[in-house]
Amino acid sequence: MATNIERLKKLKELALRGVGGEREQAIKLLEKLSKKYNVSCDELDEEIIKEYDFEYHGKEQERILKQTIYKITNEKNSFWNLQYTYSGRHCKTRLRANCTEAQRIEIDFLFDFYKRIWEKEKEALLQAFFQKHRIFGELKEGEQGRELSREELLKMEALMRGLSDETPLAQITDGEKIRK
Repeated sequence: MATNIERLKKLKELALRGVGGEREQAIKLLEKLSKKYNVSCDELDEEIIKEYDFEYHGKEQERILKQTIYKITNEKNSFWNLQYTYSGRHCKTRLRANCTEAQRIEIDFLFDFYKRIWEKEKEALLQAFFQKHRIFGELKEGEQGRELSREELLKMEALMRGLSDETPLAQITDGEKIRK
């Protein structure tokens, strides 16, 4: 699968070497995507490593961002938590990374993608957790539970199988964990 950066580079090649309408379309699309990713055509060819800041919110996003940076740069020590911004303000929600402009664009794109996917998966895991441990009330007369598609049901079953089988009753009877 080609990355966005690779696509931009291919578009640039097509804009330079294409003919007629193909060339014109490539130029228009390259300009549009360059603006979207805030990168100039010249920067696509540069391999200069600079420091870039990336913002996240919460510990889960911090882990996702670190993993994404590691995936793109293939360097474990290419990023660090930012304590202060350039203006001297204290900062707890940013990482600074050494990477090229092309890598920065790819990190931004993938981080946004992985954040969205994580939120969906986290919700599915939470629902499976509720079902596995039966953390819900009884339906009242006239109420109906939500219908799940076959795919949703299979996914929930798989998630539930992977969760712990611990029960509160076992905690009380097995280990004398509750003291008087």
